[in-house]
Amino acid sequence: MPDYNEDQVAHLKELVGSDPEYRRLYENYEQTRQHSNVPYPLVTKEDIDTNRFQRLSFPNRYFLNSGLKHFGERLEGFTLPYIAFLSGNVSVRKGNLKKSGLFDETFVGYGAEDWELGYRLYKNGAQFVLDPSTVAYHQEHGISKRKVKEQWGNHYRFVKKHPNIDVLILSLEWKELPFMHMHKTLVEYKALEQRFPDEYKEFKHAFRVMLFRIIEYLNSGQPVTKLYDLPGGSDERIKIIQQFETLRPRGFDYLASSFEQIYYL
Repeated sequence: MPDYNEDQVAHLKELVGSDPEYRRLYENYEQTRQHSNVPYPLVTKEDIDTNRFQRLSFPNRYFLNSGLKHFGERLEGFTLPYIAFLSGNVSVRKGNLKKSGLFDETFVGYGAEDWELGYRLYKNGAQFVLDPSTVAYHQEHGISKRKVKEQWGNHYRFVKKHPNIDVLILSLEWKELPFMHMHKTLVEYKALEQRFPDEYKEFKHAFRVMLFRIIEYLNSGQPVTKLYDLPGGSDERIKIIQQFETLRPRGFDYLASSFEQIYYL
């Protein structure tokens, strides 16, 4: 694809290097790509019928390889199971869809519409199961600036529709924190609420507001900085810092780390 980024191009070169015919086709592409802005086919229908295309295939590195394997196929104990609802390869009972509703068609363009439906299914008690026998092949494609803008716009629609901590926590993906870090942060946030229901009021409020503002700012094109800007000597700022400083001594390491990474932007 003409809009592959540098990492995608490097990975493709690595894949074609092990196959003389694909390498020859790729070299032809290299000679012409400066003068062309259209996709260049490497794989034919015959390659698919004979499974030869698998020489240019590679395991998905986005979801399972991000540290979630040890939860098992039923994602037991994982606090964000709805992110497994990726509509390139998913099935769900019709009764569950009737109960939770269909896709929200106000989501336009790239991203978040499958997670949003998955979240509603999750809230209505759907069990998420990863089935390693159901394999899907996905065409690698570039992510244009337009798609990135659509992605943040749809994510903003998602958090406005469900401004709950188990959705807001996904804002940490902007900081390139892995899903395991988000999961552990959410586990600790819920434990904080349970153990100290009448404490940490200012800290919890600030954390939720900052998570929302990350997506709000990305959607509007604002710099993601000063997400909770308070005067240095204000009572609220002092309370937030005091509460934050007790987190690690009480064992809330992931929550403290996540807060720290967005509070001091």
